[in-house]
Amino acid sequence: MREKIFSTQSEEEFQRAQNQLQLELSRLDLWLNYGQSADASTIAERLRQNEQQLRDLESDFESPRTRLSRICNLNRATADLLLCCMAPSLDTRFDSSLAALSDHGAPDITPALLGKIFGQTREWSLLCFESNPLFERELLYEDPQPEYRHSQLHRPIRASRRLIAYIRGDQSLAEGTRNFIRIEPTSNDASVEISERIQTSLNRLVNHVSTSQEPLLLFFHGADGTGKLNAARELCARTGTPLISFDFRQLPADSESLHATIGLLLREIKLADAAVVIPDWHVFSTDDRALPDPEYVLRRIREASPLVILTSEQPFRLPRKKFPLVELAFDELGYAERAKSWGTHLNGSLHGEPTIDVQSLSGLYRFNEGQIKSVVQRSKLRRKALQGDENISESELIAGCREESSQKLAELAVRVKARHSWDFLILPEEQKVQLRELCNHMKFKACVYEDWAYNTRVSAAGLNILFTGPPGTGKTLAASVIANELGLDLYKIDLSTIVSKYIGETEKNLSKIFSEAESSNAILFFDEADSLFGKRSEVRDSHDRYANIQVGYLLQKMEEFPGMTILATNLSENIDEAFMRRLHFSIDFPFPGAEERQRIWRVSFPEQAPLDKAIDFEYLGRKIKVPGGNIRNIALHAAFHAAAEDGIITLEHIERAAKREYDKEGRSLNS
Repeated sequence: MREKIFSTQSEEEFQRAQNQLQLELSRLDLWLNYGQSADASTIAERLRQNEQQLRDLESDFESPRTRLSRICNLNRATADLLLCCMAPSLDTRFDSSLAALSDHGAPDITPALLGKIFGQTREWSLLCFESNPLFERELLYEDPQPEYRHSQLHRPIRASRRLIAYIRGDQSLAEGTRNFIRIEPTSNDASVEISERIQTSLNRLVNHVSTSQEPLLLFFHGADGTGKLNAARELCARTGTPLISFDFRQLPADSESLHATIGLLLREIKLADAAVVIPDWHVFSTDDRALPDPEYVLRRIREASPLVILTSEQPFRLPRKKFPLVELAFDELGYAERAKSWGTHLNGSLHGEPTIDVQSLSGLYRFNEGQIKSVVQRSKLRRKALQGDENISESELIAGCREESSQKLAELAVRVKARHSWDFLILPEEQKVQLRELCNHMKFKACVYEDWAYNTRVSAAGLNILFTGPPGTGKTLAASVIANELGLDLYKIDLSTIVSKYIGETEKNLSKIFSEAESSNAILFFDEADSLFGKRSEVRDSHDRYANIQVGYLLQKMEEFPGMTILATNLSENIDEAFMRRLHFSIDFPFPGAEERQRIWRVSFPEQAPLDKAIDFEYLGRKIKVPGGNIRNIALHAAFHAAAEDGIITLEHIERAAKREYDKEGRSLNS
């Protein structure tokens, strides 16, 4: 079978194209010999038969030459001239006929020879002398040999290899274009589903595209993974239009190479008679000087294609008066739509007695249709491979959700492993109740805001929380417990990588963090937040003014962020009042008393640790007056002391480790 690298045509279509081309060439051969044959009537009859065979074949099939004539607006006479230009490259049978007609005895096609065969008609003039799109698209070219330059009438016209391959029925893309364009499949990617609302809009667009007489520019915008490219494929599949995807990142930067590459691009678009989709337009339309001018590229592509589709994560960034377009917003699924999708794809396959249901999943994970389907399918496949059934557990489903969430935030923040349960968090009961309440806020916020329509009364933004208290009192541990409870990733923000002395850089860094956190379905944890979220100062100079702008920008991003933001500080009095008013929870982590310290000591040693049974935890709670973070450090160092000696963790090892901990702070264990 013929190799078809980028082609979507069938072998039957290819063979029919070959048959039709042979009929066309036979007709041309008869015509060239018509005036030289003694039996002109016989040739005329054969020409009539040939014409009938062509009409019969073309009644339900468009040959490449016919398609080329249509898309290049060539009438029959011009198409015959074009076929004559290609004849020497298509079949050697024409060598003798053309040589006999030529003035210099060579089978070269020249304007003079075409004029002799067809007459110096308007078509002859358009093909040979005026601005011809076939020359502009590098389908035909004049022989550049010096001996032909003295007269344009006698310069041979050559058909490019690309034109010959196309006329022979090869629909694959030219070799030099495959690094920046490709033919998209006509069938949809089943892993990316399209919502009902978008399907309804597509139905209208199908009618619009099918009936429009003018070139159309469509703009599909929305978050990554919402099915924009899949919608473009479906639209073209339903209108019977081939679709070419164009990767603008591969365009050369220098002007000369750019124009040549754009010429190749336009040639392939025109030959395929295809619509064009340009993914990630928001990247192309930035001010990056390394990329070509988007206005120029878009204007040129619209010259070749009747339908251009841009997909973007952000709004359109070109003058709308120059580029009138039809917009289609691919919004995130609402809470009710997500819940419906989870229910459809899970279909009762969640095993056991889960503490999380589709309502909680819909509130915690802002997934689109395709992502929800992908999570469930992967979880079932993994379960079937390991356990032999598809009854996935809650933990397996949560793991799938985390895997599906974007991991780009790891480039901007430090991921904290959330593996602690409530048993490890030793706090007064009031604080633990508050922490459980904020977990419920995250689990059921979509139900309250959307199902119960509280978003019509108050802002339906995310959850902003403040943890205050001395170092080591459990603020980071509490954030880890919350993340583990909700099944979300926790990212700790390194303030030193955010704050910049250069104007605008801090805002840019924060914008990246909040944007990636949204697609990552992550909890943001700002430790020592008072250094970044501190009180706004009186404006004395430009630096004060800029610092206040940063604070205002942070307020805006926190209010827009739909997830959970946790601010931790040792000095709550330093937090700006504007932040305090916008907080949903403020939880104080007090220094633990003797009873709390005793409980912390007990959970700081794993069950597998070789602990001396004579250790008095009540004594440790009274004697060693440090917060939980220090207690865990002491327990760890005591274990290393024991491992280096007799292998049993004793009170002596603990007191020795405690002395080292006190020494770090310049204190005495016996004070």
